[in-house]
Amino acid sequence: MTIQPMKSKIWTDWSDLKTKIVGRRVFFYGCSQDWSLKALSKIDSKIEGFIDNDGSFSDEGFLGFPVKKLAGWDLNFSNEFFLITTGQYEQIEEELLTKGYSPGADFVCSPDFKNYLEIEDLLNRQCTILFSSPDYPSENRARGSKEGGGLFLLNSHNGRVDRVFEGSFRQLEIVGDFVLAVDHVHGLLCKLDHNFDLVESLTLGSSGWCGLAFSEDSRTIWVSNPTTDEIFEVSFEKLAIVASRQLCGQINGAGGHHLNDLEYMPGRLLASYFSFSGDKMRGGVDGGVSAIDGTQFAERYFDGLNRPHSPKFADGRLWALESGQGKLISDDAGYEIDVGGFVRGLDFNAELVAVGQSRCMYLAERVYAETLVEVDCGVRLINWRAKLSRFIAIPDVKNVHDLRFWSY
Repeated sequence: MTIQPMKSKIWTDWSDLKTKIVGRRVFFYGCSQDWSLKALSKIDSKIEGFIDNDGSFSDEGFLGFPVKKLAGWDLNFSNEFFLITTGQYEQIEEELLTKGYSPGADFVCSPDFKNYLEIEDLLNRQCTILFSSPDYPSENRARGSKEGGGLFLLNSHNGRVDRVFEGSFRQLEIVGDFVLAVDHVHGLLCKLDHNFDLVESLTLGSSGWCGLAFSEDSRTIWVSNPTTDEIFEVSFEKLAIVASRQLCGQINGAGGHHLNDLEYMPGRLLASYFSFSGDKMRGGVDGGVSAIDGTQFAERYFDGLNRPHSPKFADGRLWALESGQGKLISDDAGYEIDVGGFVRGLDFNAELVAVGQSRCMYLAERVYAETLVEVDCGVRLINWRAKLSRFIAIPDVKNVHDLRFWSY
């Protein structure tokens, strides 16, 4: 069962509820010691009584109010308002709908249930996550793991992880019937179908490639290399390098900015990087996300960040992960969520956010040394409106770089 309370008309807050019940005959549907008492303490209007289908309270009443089945009340179907105060709200909603009452207008569920159901929703949410891992296929290397790298499917319900394509992959993108992914060890741009069979690949000429973005308007792919700060422009229909550029202004040579992940926002190519000044070897905190204009940084959306990754345009905002501090942030400063570990990989599905988490290799460079750091690799599902979080561990992988909700 998937519960999405934020989208249903039966969910409201107490302020709105008090407005809805003015001048109405108010009934509480459900005799619950906990939820009913809480609701009585929060509304000003006197209620007519309780409705309870099992009839066990009919003789003695409940909390000083009469209790009847729905059919036992004298209803004129014009001025009643029902507040559902039991967890069996779906059954009651169906019953009231068949009587001609409208959700939101004539009945709502107690607002106290909203958080409870959002928790249940997150714990029971079944989704599939496609994620990339750049791990080396050797446990003897710092970035190696038992499973090795590749593209993987994660089942959020049972935690099962299946590798669907082998390699050492960084950013990925889903474009129509295809999956694009960058193998940083072999310097390959791969185009796969939805069965994860290789359709086409393009050798980029060197290792280290990481970032990837796609423009539907121009049918163009961009890939970036953090070790050289190069960006290649690639045609999508037939993979071929169309143009290349290298960012200027590196203090300590090529790769001084450490361009990592790319994002295409309408009309603009964006990149995250470790150092705006081009001095990443200094270990300072001047990372950020900026638009790229030719070989120069243009508009800056985030600055002063510690090892940022995964810029993502969603819900009318630009988001990013400040990996070095374990934070999910937005460009309007309206949202900042402490995720915990070294976070890379970000995707949105309505109110649900998926964030990848890798084993942290940069503890010495965290600015706030007193904060706890999550060390497990996995995927964190977040209800960003309710500020709820659920972690799904991936024990045989060390690094997650990018991810997408997979619905194919």
